[in-house]
Amino acid sequence: MPPVHDQTDATRPCYMKPSPRPRFRRFGHALHLLIRNADDLAAILELDEAHWVATSAPVSGIRADERFLGFVDHNADGRIRADELKTAIRWLMAQLRDTAGVDARSTSLRLDAVDAEQEDGRRITASARRMLQSLGATDTEHIELSQVRQLQTRVAATAVSTAGVVLPDAAEDATTRRLVEDVLAATGGAEHPGGRRGVGEAELNRFLAEAQRFVQWKQRGDEARRTGDQALLPLGEDTAGAQALLERIGPKLDQYYAQCRVVAVDADLAGRLLPKAAELDAVDFTSVPSIDRIVGEAPLAPPRADGRLDFAGDINPAWRNTIDELRHRVLEPLLSPAPEAMSESQWREVRGRFTAYVQWMTTRPPGAYDRLGVDRLAECSRPEVAAPLRELIARSRETALQLDAIELTEKLILYQAHLLELVNNFVSFPRLYDADSRALFEMGALVMDGRRFDMAIQVDQRAEHAKITTESDMFVIYAKVFDLDRKAPYEIASPVTSGGKGNVAIGKRGLFMDVDGMVWDAQVVQIIENPISIREAVVAPFKRIGRLISGKIEQVTGAAEKKLDLATQSAMTDGTAPAAAAPAKTFDARQGLLAGGVLAGGGLAIAAVGSALAYIGKVVDERGPEVLFGGVAAAVLAVLVPSIILAIIKLRRRDLSSVLEGSGWAINARMRLTYRQGRHFTRRPPYPPGARGVRTRLWWFVIVVLIVLAVVAWRVSKQWPTNPPPPGEAPAAAPADPPDPPEPPGND
Repeated sequence: MPPVHDQTDATRPCYMKPSPRPRFRRFGHALHLLIRNADDLAAILELDEAHWVATSAPVSGIRADERFLGFVDHNADGRIRADELKTAIRWLMAQLRDTAGVDARSTSLRLDAVDAEQEDGRRITASARRMLQSLGATDTEHIELSQVRQLQTRVAATAVSTAGVVLPDAAEDATTRRLVEDVLAATGGAEHPGGRRGVGEAELNRFLAEAQRFVQWKQRGDEARRTGDQALLPLGEDTAGAQALLERIGPKLDQYYAQCRVVAVDADLAGRLLPKAAELDAVDFTSVPSIDRIVGEAPLAPPRADGRLDFAGDINPAWRNTIDELRHRVLEPLLSPAPEAMSESQWREVRGRFTAYVQWMTTRPPGAYDRLGVDRLAECSRPEVAAPLRELIARSRETALQLDAIELTEKLILYQAHLLELVNNFVSFPRLYDADSRALFEMGALVMDGRRFDMAIQVDQRAEHAKITTESDMFVIYAKVFDLDRKAPYEIASPVTSGGKGNVAIGKRGLFMDVDGMVWDAQVVQIIENPISIREAVVAPFKRIGRLISGKIEQVTGAAEKKLDLATQSAMTDGTAPAAAAPAKTFDARQGLLAGGVLAGGGLAIAAVGSALAYIGKVVDERGPEVLFGGVAAAVLAVLVPSIILAIIKLRRRDLSSVLEGSGWAINARMRLTYRQGRHFTRRPPYPPGARGVRTRLWWFVIVVLIVLAVVAWRVSKQWPTNPPPPGEAPAAAPADPPDPPEPPGND
């Protein structure tokens, strides 16, 4: 990460012409500031952050020069905030007298455009001229970004570099070179810009201080060995090995004596100290490691109420050798006479004999000082040995200042070239809605299911991203992107904004084309489903009805197939009977199968279809087709209207900003989608001009038109007279009703 430069120049008043009146344009139902040149950059300083589209964003989600993003993120927290962007704009404007390079987004800096009256501007101008002279450039009035980085690489590769990090190659004599190598061996050194390890002032001071401490520490141990001091070395040269043995067996012995205290309180508790039945059931007794583990975890020995460990008694086989080694290596030399059984107090006495040694070992300075030896460390501590290296480190500060001035020049060129583009993907988002360009946070396009999903955002934590995206009413595809080695370097989220779900499903594969033109394999790993379009909302109820009907048909068909299988098995079983016993039974059973099984079932199906058609015909003849079609239309509308209304509400609430917010962006504006923008982010590319054999799928439209024409023709035919009367002749009168029959005579 680039060093943090002083920001005092950025906070001083900038010598700029007054900012023009800001102009806004509406994208995605939100106002976006038009940022076209350096004057518009100045207008951002006066625009309240509440009117910015984004006020904070992670550096990892922006495709831009890493050094440039590091300069803007001057506190190196991995995020770019609005205040940091304003600071960058102020600093850029303060260093330039002519902003034509900002308008052109040029990576070439005109030296006469830099304001040399500013402190940083003066350093940049002087550094740029020195760099051009060092490179032998013919053009001394312009410096390119490539030239700056070329010289930057050259200076960073020198043996003496930034922050006073010195490589062994920088030593001017063998003594100094050896000292640098010793410091590296003992402390590990510091990272050099060239990628190697070097020595700085901090590493040298730490080495000298720790070397002195190590010499004193080593001398105390040597004195104890020479005088036989058993307080520090109770077992002499074998003290270190004995202490390592105590550390290995100590926890097991402490556990044993604690178990003895439990048994002393209640002897019945001894059984509870053994492994539980559930633990034993989980052991694989065919596996040697599993057996060794369960045996090693078992008690050291059966606990005794008197709290003593009998060396001749039953001891866990996994610890027998260690206990024998402890007895002969430690207990016999320290306890006289050597006990046949060891109490807890004796064990604590043995541990106490090593307390001084343990404390002495904790004061040992870290580092590989043993390899250097006391004599070499004492030699390195002499002032005359370390003085040449200190002088070399002091001289390296000049190189550090030179690199710092080079970085200032690089910073100004990067700001001039990229700051305008960054604010057009931060303060405003016009690139997102432009079909001919890409926003800096877009990764590429996902090609799948015959469509292109042209917006893809990198996702670092899919679970957190999905929580936020679920509330956006967006249909979102999460896909893993695979490289040639079948590794998944990152995941993406792509919103589906037009058309329908299609064949997109978890596990479906496709291609991902990133903004650099690279092609990767992609596979869907998660889907957040929401309405995509009105057309999908209209078709969805019919799809559900179709799935319901097909499911019922499959159930009926499955039941019929089972009956047919049973009838077939029965017929074949009857047909395998002996011929002498029932010669005609096989024939009768198969005939019954065909007549009463398959044919009867087929007849019932045909009868059902005929009955349904007859009923429809009767309804049409009695009540007219308008009643039938009206009923069907009413049923369809009862399903469609709520679905369409709900889909319209959700589609109007679709918010593209949630896809960015899930990746860590702080978005102010609600990025609602229009119909046109939805078709921009998800589209089905057209076929090449003049392509043959490509037909538009309008069969459904043709069917609808034919049905409408048929209904109209039927209505016209019903209203049109069949036999019109000749011209001038009145139509025949309808016959009069016959007179009522006379009443029968009464019985009067």
